[in-house]
Amino acid sequence: MSYELYSLLGISPDSSVEEIKALYRSLAKEHYSKRYQSDKERLIDEERFKKITSAYHIILSDKTHGEIQGSAVPSGKKEKETLENRDGETVDHGEGRTTALEYFEKGKDFFDNGEYKNAVMQFKNAIRFYPEDGRFYDYLGLTYARQKLFKMAVTAFEKALSIDINSPLFQRDFGLVLEESGDLIKAKVHFTEALRLAPEDKISSLHLEEVTKKWRIVTKQKVSVFLYIATSLVLVSFLAFIYYSSV
Repeated sequence: MSYELYSLLGISPDSSVEEIKALYRSLAKEHYSKRYQSDKERLIDEERFKKITSAYHIILSDKTHGEIQGSAVPSGKKEKETLENRDGETVDHGEGRTTALEYFEKGKDFFDNGEYKNAVMQFKNAIRFYPEDGRFYDYLGLTYARQKLFKMAVTAFEKALSIDINSPLFQRDFGLVLEESGDLIKAKVHFTEALRLAPEDKISSLHLEEVTKKWRIVTKQKVSVFLYIATSLVLVSFLAFIYYSSV
């Protein structure tokens, strides 16, 4: 694996999985706590953090896969690393990841241009070649949400979090989609988790406040409707009692 990926995170190739995760959480907190003087500065830093996130997932996937192979394959036995895709076929692990990233970049271009159907196709291809990168599912979920396909979006985000539940970005994106779909309770849960992982994340903090306000309003409206119905039933029952008593 290229040492450039390790240098982006500021770690050595012999770092443990836990050390890599801890460092990434630290970098995420630092990123979300920054204040920018201009939009240009913000965009430059966001692009840098995207590269860091990409390097993190690639390194983590490689480390995790290596540990699994090391424990499952007997010493001295050489086997070609493979990934199983949805059709039951296999592709080379390294080649599959490289191809997947190419599809992923194409998908992001389509996503940014609002061509969501094409974006979905590219993200699915990325997943087919390398299903171990949570970013592919995260973007797939965002793309489904743009098309108002919220059930499919939820499934994609759940898969992303099953790969990396400690990603504040996945938690936040899931919360944003749930908020848009109207599922305020679950949205609140994911914004809260995103803030636990990255306390300085202003976007999650802002949306958590908004979701909480919306939920209070919805709750008050439900209580008001319940009281109105209950009062109406009591009044109708009382009038019926008076009527039948006088007959």
